[in-house]
Order: sequence, then C-alpha cells, then structure tokens
Amino acid sequence: METQQYTLEIDSVKNCSTDGALKTTDIKLKEGQLLIVNVDPEQRWTPRKNEPQLWVNANGISAAETKKIHGLYKEATIVDWNYEYEFALGSLIGTLDGGKTYFPVGTHLEMTILRDGDLSFFFWGGDANTNSGSITATVEVRESSSYAITDTTGIYDDEEAKYFDINARVHSSTGGTPLNTGVELEPGDLLIVNVNPKDLWNPNWMDRNSDINANGVNIKGKGNWPYGYIAKQNFSFRLGSLIGTLDGGKTYFAVGTHLEMTVLSKGTLSFVFWDINWENNRGFVRTFVKVVTKEAVTPPPETKGQFEVPTNSDTGVEFTNTQTKEVSYTFTPSGTWKPKGDIPDCTASGLKGFPPEIQAALKESLKEFQQYLKYPNNTEFALLAVNKTTGVVTEVGTATTIVLKPGETLVFLVNDYKPNYGDNIGTLTVNWSALN
Repeated sequence: METQQYTLEIDSVKNCSTDGALKTTDIKLKEGQLLIVNVDPEQRWTPRKNEPQLWVNANGISAAETKKIHGLYKEATIVDWNYEYEFALGSLIGTLDGGKTYFPVGTHLEMTILRDGDLSFFFWGGDANTNSGSITATVEVRESSSYAITDTTGIYDDEEAKYFDINARVHSSTGGTPLNTGVELEPGDLLIVNVNPKDLWNPNWMDRNSDINANGVNIKGKGNWPYGYIAKQNFSFRLGSLIGTLDGGKTYFAVGTHLEMTVLSKGTLSFVFWDINWENNRGFVRTFVKVVTKEAVTPPPETKGQFEVPTNSDTGVEFTNTQTKEVSYTFTPSGTWKPKGDIPDCTASGLKGFPPEIQAALKESLKEFQQYLKYPNNTEFALLAVNKTTGVVTEVGTATTIVLKPGETLVFLVNDYKPNYGDNIGTLTVNWSALN
C-alpha cells in the first residue's frame, strides 16, 4: 500500500479560526484514501497566553488541569455563516473544502476519504491578540484497498466493541431517521468505527450488481463508484456512504469502512446511509463501535528513541515492544568502552571490530577463557540483544533489525567474562527506530 508522509506546523495566531487564515497544504486527498494525522499530546498552544491553565494540547485539554477542556467554542464556517460548529476551545480542526465544512482532528485521526479535497487546518477559537504557540502534526496518506478486497478478508472482531446495524432504507438521510446508537461522547474521547469492506447495501434495489460497501464502492465489479455525489445542507458525499453525526444531523462527518476520530465536542453518536431516495434502498451494514474514554486515551506509540547500555552491568538494559502488533525494530549502536586489562577500547562489534592481526592475537591469548564468557558462543566484547522469551541471542555490532512480537523483551549487554563486568569502563549508545 503506497504511503505519503508530511510534517506540518500549525500556528495558533496565523491559523486561528476566528480571524486568521487556514493552514493550507499541498496535500490533495482522493476518494478512497486513508488520512492519518498524529500530534504529540504533550505539545501545547493557547487561546489565552496570559493564563497558564489555558495552555492546551490539540484536543483542547489543559496541562495544568489534567483531562479538562476550557469550554466548547461555537463558530460559523468561514464560507457559510448559516452553519455553526462547536469544538473544544484550542483544539485542532481540519477541512477538505476550504472551510465550507469542518471535521475534528485533535491528537489523532484516521479517516476514510469519501470525497476529493485539499487538506487544511485551523486552531479553533481565540483571536490573534490572545493566542500563542504552535504545534507540529505528522500527516500520512495511504492508498485504500477497499476496492480490491481479497477473498480472505475477515470479519472485524473486537470483544470490547458494540455493533449496530444501519439499514439503508430505515436510516436513509432522506426519508429515514438516523440510527441513534445511544453512545454519549465527550471531548477527548477516541471514537473507533469499523465496517467489513465486504458488507454491502444498495441504493437501487432492482440492480443486484450495484451492491456497494460503506465507502460507496462496488467491490463486485471493477472497484469503482457507481453512484455520484449527493449534497445535503453544506455537505456532499458519495451516494451510499456511511456517514456519522454527533448533533442530530446539524453537521456530519465521513465514516466509511474505517474511522478513528478524537472527539472534540459533546454529542450522541448516530449514523445515516447517505442518500437521495430512501424508497429504492435495500440491505444493511454492521458497524462495530468502540470508545476509548479520554481518561484511557494513550498517545500513539513512539517510533524512535535512544538508550544507554552500561558495560559494567551483567544484567543489561531491557527494551520491550509495547505495541499490540509485531514490529520490526532497527538498533544502531555507537560509542566505545574499555574492558578490564590490556585490551584496547572496543566498539559494539567487540573483538570483530579490531584489525585482523589484533583479532588473531587476542583470540589466541583469550581462547582458554572462552568458557567463562557470559555467552560463550558469541563474539567476545560484542553488544548482544537477548530475547527473554525465545532465548535467541543477536549480535548488534552495527545497525541490526530485529522483529519483536507484542510484549517481547530484549536485554542489551556486552559479552564479557563473568567476573570482569564490574571493572569495565564506559557506555554504548543505541538509537532505535520502528520500521512498521
């Protein structure tokens, strides 16, 4: 799946929703793509620079008063004053149509794009005289596979998720009523919605070949969109798309087959089948809804970092895959350390890091002590990574990639003679990065 990545800075003064300009980007999103936005929850900006308690993160949640927003701010769009939105003061907001409609971003968003558009951002509320600070957002755009479904596509399964069946006729946006889930949401909550891409409904009951999924895609045919865009109020989505609302239909947001959205306003979750004529509709799709409350929301996992390995420790330093999926990590060591005795300073490669003639001489003089090494089958003085679960020992003399399952732990230490660790001098630095 092709991926594009960007890093953007949004300024609370220049890009203020009340009297600033949109933070425009060169990111042109296409229908069917997956938009992913992440912001470090520790980054702060403010709508009131002289009030310390109002320095908030991209969710509008204060650092001084943990997990508290400072009011919901209501404002009309910059394009049409007839349509008002309400989000947490100081939160990060997005738009794909130049400010005609908005959607919440906050510290995390994964949204299926259901209409082409140009991505822009706003700091919500305040004004140029009182706002201060900026935040950096990382943006990732993935090409969707929702119109290239394989036969092995499984059914979404999460024991913590509730499911709701949205009927194309009963819950039509024209002539029907939204499906009210009864799920009450608060600013800072993370809303997760999934629909099996092979779960189908139809806005034209007489044509069984026009069954579409929640993205409006006909996966039985050529993976195309058989129906056009339908406008309602200021909103326009593909006919047959799954759409959400938190305010009873005053405003809408794209759902499709996948959504992870940081909630930035209060409301009750409802769904609709985006439609033009409810009488022609047939079928339903099952949505799986999970809410991670703001008290339980954790920031996205770190993708890079650094740690030190003290060479005088025979227990080493632990590194654990804390993610819920298998991850490939690359570990890159640097620095030197001094073993006991007349042995020269070593790199993480240990004995193999010396010139051949020195290697040969040291190997000969040390061979009778091989049995006393912490790991006799590995290179003397090399940096090792020992998997506590499997027992596999990997030498990390240069950049080395190791795959870890969820919860697996590596122990990093140098391979020295067991009695000699306490006499070693120095530390090695290890930089790490997650590849997936």
